[in-house]
Amino acid sequence: MRRALLLALLAALPAAAQQSLTPDEFLDRVEGRTIRFTDTFSGAPVGTEEFLSRTRTVWAEADGTCVVGFVTVEGPTICFRYPDEYGDERWCWWPFEAEGDLHVRLARPGAADVQRATPVDATVQCEGRPSV
Repeated sequence: MRRALLLALLAALPAAAQQSLTPDEFLDRVEGRTIRFTDTFSGAPVGTEEFLSRTRTVWAEADGTCVVGFVTVEGPTICFRYPDEYGDERWCWWPFEAEGDLHVRLARPGAADVQRATPVDATVQCEGRPSV
């Protein structure tokens, strides 16, 4: 219930406070950087992703495990695939900016997953980091 209410409030932000971004605009902001993803509503850590290029990443789960990710742009969404972890399943997101912060919203019908994307000054460090 709380999550639904918060999602409704986020969706109701004035246009000046929430702005859709194209996947390329999102990639312009994150390429070559490390981004920490947190659940927008609970503040719980989701993971950290180092954007090595516009098409490759290293994702570190909150538990410290790492996988290599592949990024594609599919229409208005940015999609991630982690073949070692999830096979061919893609995770697609609509990027947007709200109150100066980057966010992504899961692009699945009925999904309420929204994450804040915060740049951090570090590389992804985790045990067994894959060579890329």
